[in-house]
Amino acid sequence: MIFNFFKKKPPAAPVEIEPKAEPTLGKPTNTDKIRKLEKEIQEEEEFELDKRLRLAMLLQKEGRVEEGFGMLAAASSSTSPDSFSFFSDQHKIADKMRLFLQREGKHIEAVCRHVDSFLLDARHGIRMIEQAADKLAETRQRFGEDHAEFYEDSLKRTKGEVATRNVFLSGSDRIHEYLIPALKKAGKLSVLEDIEAVIKREVSQIETYERRMQEVYGEVEMIMTRESSSD
Repeated sequence: MIFNFFKKKPPAAPVEIEPKAEPTLGKPTNTDKIRKLEKEIQEEEEFELDKRLRLAMLLQKEGRVEEGFGMLAAASSSTSPDSFSFFSDQHKIADKMRLFLQREGKHIEAVCRHVDSFLLDARHGIRMIEQAADKLAETRQRFGEDHAEFYEDSLKRTKGEVATRNVFLSGSDRIHEYLIPALKKAGKLSVLEDIEAVIKREVSQIETYERRMQEVYGEVEMIMTRESSSD
C-alpha cells in the first residue's frame, strides 16, 4: 500500500492570537515616594512644608523613625517666626508630631504635642489680627487717614471673627471633642479636666502663647505623668 505523503491536508482552524497586554507599571512603593520627595526637596526653589511632612511620615512607615522625626524637627526650626503662616505651619508640624508619636506608642508625648497644636492654631488667629493692624498702619502712613477706612473695617471684622472663634475653641465641648481620643489612647482620661483648664487659661492669653510654649508643654507632661489609674 502506497501512502500519498503529498496529499493536501484540510486547513487547520485558525489559531486565535490574544493581543498582548499593555505593560503596566506597579504602584509606586514607599521607597519610590521617598526618593521622589527627597529629590523634589533638594531641587525646590522655595521651602515647601507639606512635602517635608509627607516625607517624615513615609520615613516612619519604612522604619526610619529617627530620620522621620528629625525631618519634623528640622521643618519646625526652618519656619520663620516673622512669616504670616508661622503659627499655622507650627500647628501642622505639631499635629504630625502627635500622629508620629502615637504610632510609636509614645502617648504622653503625643498628648503634649496635641495640646500645643491646638494652641498654635488659636495663636494663628492673633497673627491674622496683627497682619490687618500692620496693613492699616502702613496705609495711614503712606496715604493718610482718608484711605484707611477699608482697612479699619477689615481689622474690625478680623477681630470679631477671631474673638468668636476663640470663644468656640475655649468651650468645653470643643476641648473635650479634641482631647478625649488622644487621652483614651494614652489611658489618661482621668486628667481631662486638668488639661482642659490649661487650654482655657492659655486661650484667654493666647496673644503671648509663644513665650510660654515650653512651660505649657512641661506642665501638660507633668499632668500626664502623675500617678493615676489608667482609664
